[in-house]
Amino acid sequence: MKTERLIMSSEREKSELLLREMGESLNLSHDNPYLFVRTGLIAKLFFYKELYEIIESVPGSIVEVGSWFGQSSILFENIRAILEPFNYSRKIVSFDTFNGYKETSGLNIGSDEILKYQVGDDWLDLLGKIQGAHKSINNSVSRFENVSGDIRETIPKYLEENSEPIALVYYDIATYETLKFTFSTLMPYISKGGVFVFDDYGYQYEGVNKFIIEHGINKNYRLVHSKYYKSKVYLVVS
Repeated sequence: MKTERLIMSSEREKSELLLREMGESLNLSHDNPYLFVRTGLIAKLFFYKELYEIIESVPGSIVEVGSWFGQSSILFENIRAILEPFNYSRKIVSFDTFNGYKETSGLNIGSDEILKYQVGDDWLDLLGKIQGAHKSINNSVSRFENVSGDIRETIPKYLEENSEPIALVYYDIATYETLKFTFSTLMPYISKGGVFVFDDYGYQYEGVNKFIIEHGINKNYRLVHSKYYKSKVYLVVS
């Protein structure tokens, strides 16, 4: 997949490797992460705060579709703890196979890239412990749910058992058919003022672009570029 991570210069790649190696060798990366974190990751943190400020007064869960290791759930939990520490109703739900792509329509991707998204059989248990640790640090009552499996099967089952409003859908799977399914299935649950995020947007994401054009998303909704991360696009439900 021709993403920004794959078209970066060799000089940038060497610099990122240097920072990663220094962080590990000096054992400073935990307490001093901003010595080593790259700009794109800081921009992503700002982007998540931008999204959260939009939905702060909107009722409903935060749903991420395509979570990989679950980092987004941790970011949203920590931003929640800062912006609305007494909102006990917010739930953070993560959908993923946790075993790579199940379908690849409209996605220029090789087998090595697919394998990258396999996180291991024990990862869900580890993610639960990480989420629990953050809850403890934040003295939080946030509810995390990590739902494993093909989302075309798990999302309908989840909605059948948990019919509740959604404030934010963070969609991070760059395939046409899965996006089409997710959008049509979850949009009826999104509260007015809620947000649907297209994490993968740009010329290199053929499936996402095809969906946006063919289904009139660009005509029926106002698509907004993030202030902090211009390759991220979202729409606000009105």
